[in-house]
Amino acid sequence: MRLAATTGRTPSADPAVLSTLIDDLGPWLATEYTSVHGEKAHRP
Repeated sequence: MRLAATTGRTPSADPAVLSTLIDDLGPWLATEYTSVHGEKAHRP
């Protein structure tokens, strides 16, 4: 989260930073959201 906050304040084009945010932080956030809020209902 610190890396995400820092990158939000000072954007970086570093592939390692972007990879960490997308490959590591993204799935973790999705899992946390689902565990707290449950899965969203499908919309018609």
